[in-house]
Amino acid sequence: MICPIQLIRPVYTPWLEHEDPAVRANTILCLIHQANYLSDQQLGALEQEFNEDGGFSEQLAAARIEHRQQQKADTAPKCPQCGKIMALRTAKGGKNPGSQFWGCTAYPECKGTAPA
Repeated sequence: MICPIQLIRPVYTPWLEHEDPAVRANTILCLIHQANYLSDQQLGALEQEFNEDGGFSEQLAAARIEHRQQQKADTAPKCPQCGKIMALRTAKGGKNPGSQFWGCTAYPECKGTAPA
């Protein structure tokens, strides 16, 4: 990898090696200003990316959720009525409250169920 100083040096060599210390100081100030500007641009781009895509934790959580959904899709049975993937649910009422069963993900349009 090329060091940034190696890229800057040939362009600014005449001013960095100038006899007058004021010219050298102004050259260094210009380089500092340029570095600050580029840093601000990079920070702005990173901020925009963070706002659009979220931080590491959010991206990790989204990937985890997607992975779990894929696992469920791979192991879940298909609905006997409509053929869509079923989700494992827990009965809140009825004759078996608290027991688990497979329910169609298209509920309430499709009311297909299967035993867990």
